[in-house]
Amino acid sequence: MNTTQKTYYLAYGMNTNKTEMARRCPAAIPLGKLTLPNYQFVFRGVGDILPTNNPNKFAQCVLWEITPQCELALDRLEGFPRFYIKEYFNLIFQGEIIKVMVYKMKHESYQLHDPSYHYWQCLVNGYKTYGLPIDQLFRGLPYNSTFKNQWEVEYSDIQKIKNKRRKQNIQKAMWKNINF
Repeated sequence: MNTTQKTYYLAYGMNTNKTEMARRCPAAIPLGKLTLPNYQFVFRGVGDILPTNNPNKFAQCVLWEITPQCELALDRLEGFPRFYIKEYFNLIFQGEIIKVMVYKMKHESYQLHDPSYHYWQCLVNGYKTYGLPIDQLFRGLPYNSTFKNQWEVEYSDIQKIKNKRRKQNIQKAMWKNINF
């Protein structure tokens, strides 16, 4: 096995957290944030991404450069290949096309449900460190999340985002009712 080989890895869940990644993959190097088009982030107790045909949907991720040893550690953590599988994409990063790897749940039949509070905090810290939008976490919650109100109080930005969306929806509804 060539130990100098590097892999580009996209993280959207707990591996956005610098402390968690340092524990698992001390040789990993964070390169910044990168957008995965045509996917959306969801919670199935833990983070996952779902493909979408909507060009306006995307998942914001942290791009890491990892070694083969890091990848083995991540494979164990993610339950590869039974729980998560790997998918590969060609994306543009800093003007160059690179091949990136991302873990995605093997079965899309897993129900959407709330993460634990500890997992949520882990992601919030990672998202803040790398400038990922907290809104992505909020949008990934199940519609009937029991934690939405609690999180709205803790993260006032979420209330601002919801108010902005309400205003946009009201404006769209008004334009639909106007006949020219």
